[in-house]
Amino acid sequence: FSYYQEALTRMLPKGGKILIMTDDRKDPFFRQFRPWNPKFSTGTAMEDLLTMTRAPRLVMSQSTFSWWPTFLGEKQAVACPIPSFGAWSPNGEAR
Repeated sequence: FSYYQEALTRMLPKGGKILIMTDDRKDPFFRQFRPWNPKFSTGTAMEDLLTMTRAPRLVMSQSTFSWWPTFLGEKQAVACPIPSFGAWSPNGEAR
């Protein structure tokens, strides 16, 4: 959660809103976002993808679903997690 907390603290403008894209909005993990009063997506996967493509700022999860709208959209800012292994990890090596 610390990754999301830091990204939101740095990127969310005053009065900004959070929209969480998930297929399981009841996951207990999302309780941690309560201080930001988030809204949850209610669209289909394609509708969510389009919404994410149009967002000015995006906090990515470690998934290809969040990579595509980042690549296809025109973003002011993007937060991307650093993987713990693989070519993009700090040590640059695959496990």
